[in-house]
Parts: sequence; C-alpha cells; structure tokens
Amino acid sequence: MRVGDRPLLGIAYINVAVIFYALQDGLVRYLTADYPVLQIQFVRSAVMLAAMLVAILSLGRFADLRPRRFVLLMFRGYTSLIGVALMYLVLANMPLADAFTIFMTGPIFIALFGIPILKEKVGITRAIAIAVGFVGVVIIMEPGSGVATQWAIVALLGAAIYGLAMVTTRDLTKSESSLTIVLFTNLFVVVVLLPAQPFVWVTPPPGDLALLLAVGALATLAQFLLAQAYRHASAATVAPFDYVAFIYVVIVGYLMFGEVPTWQVGLGAAVLIVSGLVMVRHARGR
Repeated sequence: MRVGDRPLLGIAYINVAVIFYALQDGLVRYLTADYPVLQIQFVRSAVMLAAMLVAILSLGRFADLRPRRFVLLMFRGYTSLIGVALMYLVLANMPLADAFTIFMTGPIFIALFGIPILKEKVGITRAIAIAVGFVGVVIIMEPGSGVATQWAIVALLGAAIYGLAMVTTRDLTKSESSLTIVLFTNLFVVVVLLPAQPFVWVTPPPGDLALLLAVGALATLAQFLLAQAYRHASAATVAPFDYVAFIYVVIVGYLMFGEVPTWQVGLGAAVLIVSGLVMVRHARGR
C-alpha cells in the first residue's frame, strides 16, 4: 500500500497528535503559575533538540546537519521563539479554550502571508473565508464587553507570527528536510534563551521537572505523529482534523482548571472552523 493510501490511519495519527498538543497547552498553563515562560520554552526546545539529534544520528541523516539556507532557518527560529513565547504568555493569562480559539486564526494569517511571500493567489472563495474568519475573532473578543483585553490582542499577534513561521517553513521545504527545519529551529531557541536561564530559572522539584520535560516530550511526539498523519493520508483528508483540537482543549481546560467556554467563544470557534474548512476545500480543489 502506497504512502497516502491509508486515510483511516492518517486520521488516527492526527487525532492523537492534537490530543498531545492539547495536553501540552494544559501543562504549560499549569506550569506558568510557578515558572517563567522563558524557562518552560527553553526546556521544551532543549528536549525537542535532543530528540532531533538522536533521530538524525540514528538514521544516519548527517546531511541534515548542513543547512542550505541558514539565514532563512534562523529567521524561522526567531519567529518560532517569539510566537511560542507570546502563546505561552497568553496561556498564563487567559482561559485555555479562549486562547486556543484565537490561535485558530493561524491558517488565516498563513493565507495572508502566502500572498506576498509565496506569491499565492487568493480567489474570491478564499478571500470570503478569510473575512469570515476575522468575523469569528470579533465574536470571540466581544467588543465593548471588556473581553478584548491586552491578552486577546497578544494572542492574535502570536497567531500572526505563527502564520509567518509556517509560511517560512513552506518556503524552506523547497531546500531543507523537515528534520533540518525542526533541528535548527530548536537549536536557535536553545542558544538564544540559554544566557537568560541564570536570571529566570526556578529550580523545580522532581514532580514539576517531570512536567517540564513532558511539555517537550508531548511537543516532540505530536510533531512526529503529525508527520505520520500526512505520510499516510492526503493533506485534504488530514487538515480538517486540526480543528478537532478545540474539543480536546475544552476537555483539558475543564478537567484541569474547571473552565467552561462562553457561548461567544463557542460561536467564534464555529465560525473559525467553517472558515478554515472552506480554505482547506479551496486548496484541495486547486
């Protein structure tokens, strides 16, 4: 059976991947009560970097240690560092489902940044989907109600930077392997954040250390499972299941923090999901 011919397996992989991402977000929100964002982010990237090095060495992929577009790789690392830091700050200051719903604007920004960077064309269908997506954001923020706090705006900025990182990744895949991109992204984050650790580090007890390491482990496993999902099924089959993550995030938020999303968040999420599915369908038809 050829790669891409096992859609059910691909769907299974993507569902487990988004569960791991939801658990990671829950752990980050829990840990930010006692540990600085820069420490959590440093440990996460250190774990992922170690995993990538083991993968490269065990697979004999030594060519991945010689990047072809180093400057663009470093830019990708920079956008990843800033984007993840903003998202972790938001997770520390907003309910889990609220924050995640705003992060779901990522595909909208990917579409927008794809126009000038990748020279992608936006037809009327895609343009309407992008506009509808921003309507969803307005619903979530509830202008005039006080919900559109600084953290909601920071979440939107984080989603925009994430979108820029993903568009950069698309460009990098023309010359670099996935292992190279992930390796150098996390290497950049570790090198940049290492000098700050003596000033921000809070020594965790063994239990919390295990949770800090689990954040990195979950992120690593989720990325691996995501790659496997796209290996066994087409992007058109797998991509819509990214939005199932909202359900898992709501469950994690309720079980860990007793958080129940407001109806505005639910409605805004529904609008964003419809917008995203339209863009997926549009991409499939091209």
